[in-house]
Amino acid sequence: MKKQIWQIAGITIFFLLVIGGIFYFVKKDLSGLSAGDKVLAPGNGFNNSYNNGENKVDASIPPIDDVAENIAASARAGFNIFTHQAPEFSFEYPVDLNIGKFSEGEGEIILAQTAESASGFQIYINPFDEEGLITKERILKDAPAMIVDQPEPISIGGAPALSFYSGSQSSGKTFEVWFARGGYLFQITAQADFAEQLEEILASWKYNY
Repeated sequence: MKKQIWQIAGITIFFLLVIGGIFYFVKKDLSGLSAGDKVLAPGNGFNNSYNNGENKVDASIPPIDDVAENIAASARAGFNIFTHQAPEFSFEYPVDLNIGKFSEGEGEIILAQTAESASGFQIYINPFDEEGLITKERILKDAPAMIVDQPEPISIGGAPALSFYSGSQSSGKTFEVWFARGGYLFQITAQADFAEQLEEILASWKYNY
C-alpha cells in the first residue's frame, strides 16, 4: 500500500520545533539526552498541524540512541563520517555538529545540530513503496497546502532527488531535499541559512546497498 506523503512529511514540523526552540530539551545537547527525557512533538499528522497552523505538542518521543559506534574520523580535516545501518549509507559532516537518532512511528529521525546555536539539519527515513524522483506535483498531491518553492532536480549519491524551499510564517524558511531509494523515503530539512552547508554535506553521501 502506498503511503501518503503528508503522513510521512509531518515530522518536518518536529525539526522546526527543535531548531526554533519551541520545545524543551532540558538545555542539553544531543549527546546529553538519556532515557526518560521528554521532548514536545507535533500531534497526529502533517496535514492537520500544517493546514490548521497549529502544533499539538503533547507527545512523548523515545530516548535518543547512542550513535558513537556509527561515527568515525574522516581523512578530511574538521569532519567526521556518520554511517547508518539498514538502510546503509554514510556522509561526512563538520565535527561541531552533534548527531543523535531515534525512532518515530515506522521511521527514524537523525538529528544533527550544533550545541551552541542549534543550527543544523534533520533526516527523516521512512519505508516507502515508490521509486524515482519525488516531484513537486507528487508532494502537493498529498500535501496541497505545503510550500514547494524553487524546486530543482538534483542527485544525492547518484539517486534522483528534489531540493526546494518551504516553511511557514511561524517556523521561517527551510531548505528541503527529498528522495526515494531502495524502499525508503528520505526527507532532509534544514534552516534556509544552512542550505550551503547542507549541500556540502550531501555531496559526500554514499550508499552501501
